[in-house]
Formats: sequence, C-alpha cells, structure tokens
Amino acid sequence: MRKKQMKICLVIVILFIRSESEAAATATTTTPAATVARDKRIIGGVEAADSWHPYQAYLRRNGWSNKWFPGWFVSWYPTWFASDYCCGASIISERYLLTAAHCVSVNVNVGDFEVVVGTNEIGDPYAWIYVAEYFAIHSDYERGGLPENDIAVIRVQGSIQFNDRVQPIRLPPADYEIPDESLVTVTGWGSLQIEGGIKPSRLQMARMKVQNHEKCTDIWDSAYNEFLANPYNMVSVIKDGMICLERTTAEQMCDGDSGSPVVDEDGYQIGIITFGGECGPYNDLPDVAMRITHYVDWIMASMQILEFAQVFTG
Repeated sequence: MRKKQMKICLVIVILFIRSESEAAATATTTTPAATVARDKRIIGGVEAADSWHPYQAYLRRNGWSNKWFPGWFVSWYPTWFASDYCCGASIISERYLLTAAHCVSVNVNVGDFEVVVGTNEIGDPYAWIYVAEYFAIHSDYERGGLPENDIAVIRVQGSIQFNDRVQPIRLPPADYEIPDESLVTVTGWGSLQIEGGIKPSRLQMARMKVQNHEKCTDIWDSAYNEFLANPYNMVSVIKDGMICLERTTAEQMCDGDSGSPVVDEDGYQIGIITFGGECGPYNDLPDVAMRITHYVDWIMASMQILEFAQVFTG
C-alpha cells in the first residue's frame, strides 16, 4: 500500500509545478526529465518575527500591474506585467545575492526584476527595493532538464544598505563539513497547507534535518526510474552538488518557493532551496537544495566577473 501511494505521488509530480516567475512566462513543452517539482514552499513552519533572518530577500517582477488583468492574459504577455513575488533569495554582500537559476532564467530582461530586502512581510511599504543589474547563471544549468547546477548570482544597482533588518549571510568554505542529521533552518513565503494553496504574507521558518546523501540518492533514483519505467537507462537525480533535507508530515517544503536559503546552526548558508517531490503525508521523497560548499568557488568567481562587467560597461 505504501509503495502504491509513493507511486501516485510521483505521478502527480509530472505536473511540474512552476514558480511565480515561470508561471508568468509563456508555456513550453516539458519532458520527463523536468518532472520534479521545483520552487518549494514551507508547510508546518512558524511566522518569523521582524528582523529575524535579515539575510532573507525576495524577487519580484517589475512592469505593469497585473491586478486589473486575468491570469491567462498576463501569461501571454509576461514582460508587460508585475508580480509581487517570484522567488526567495539571500544577501551575501553589499551588491550580490544568491537564488536558484530557474527563478531568473525565464525569458525576461534582467532589469525586469527587483530585489526586496529588510522585511519579513510581502508588500511592506517600508522595505528597501533594489533593481537587478546583472545575473550570473551557472553555465551547466539546463532549463527544462534535471535541476542540476540550479544556482544564480544577482548583482543589484547600488549598494545594499545594512542595518538591523538587512545583513549578509556567511558562506562556508569549500571544505566545510555538513554532518548527517544536522539541524538547519529553512525560510520562505509559501503555502501553509498541503491542499488549498494558502500563501502567507509573513515569512515562514521551519527546522529540518540534513539527510544522508546516499540514502537520499537511493530514494530519489528508485522512485524516478520506476516512474520512467526504463531499467536499461537509469537516471541519477541526486548529484554531488546537492544536499537533501529529511521531510516529515509536520514540516516539509511544498509547491512554490525556490531560491531561499538553508542555514545551519553555525550561521552558514549551506543550501539554496531548489526542488522536491509532491508535498503530502505519503511522499517520502526528500526536499533538495543546491549545496553551497560545492559551488562556493563558482560564486566567488562569478562575483569577480560581474565586477569586471561593471567596470567595462559602467
């Protein structure tokens, strides 16, 4: 019975639940390789008080307001309309933030995105807003394929002003050890229940555990290849550049909020929320984030490249 329920959940994942930014983009045909549910949201979390998690940011779309137009019309002409929320992000310096690549790889101009900081409330009129200036998307990220290398660096126009509500998060060194069962904090704005899609305006936070990498790989690969029904061409979903979070019925990620940080007990950002299985009590597929230690050298190099881009174009 349990196996049957798992199979049903995996089939549901083929719907490929998109982020707010992707849902606003023109629809494209997906392949079986794109059937993991990205842009996870938090179920079972609690509201974060003001000034908690000052590294947390979110992306929103710039443009005409979409409040006076139906959703189907907005999806036809996505670059003309604004979105109050696209994805989560994290501040790593005065000019740079991290997010998931699929959050910013939609067919829009970089200047169409704004970064909102200094608030735990969507729509806060006292938040600080910065316009995105450049994106660095990992060169091996493949949109529409398996979510490998799903990481991007954002440079904003002007310097982010730090205060008690706006602070950068520390990144770990490449050799930083992340033990199995480590407690981590995940944050994001997302659905509060499995059904109904209620989206909070207040930032949510939850505590989760890091899952053993080999165990996570076995769970995901077994379920995914069973779904593909192709034993002669086994596909590995979980890569070295990923970190898995053990989900429970009470606390798990669910459809919608990629790009937000995973932070350990020492205050290091160790992951970027990326994808997971269909949310629900009968799905054992772990939630998955990009592993920062695997990409920290790429992050630093990307920041240097964007600095040079500013020199030559600025």
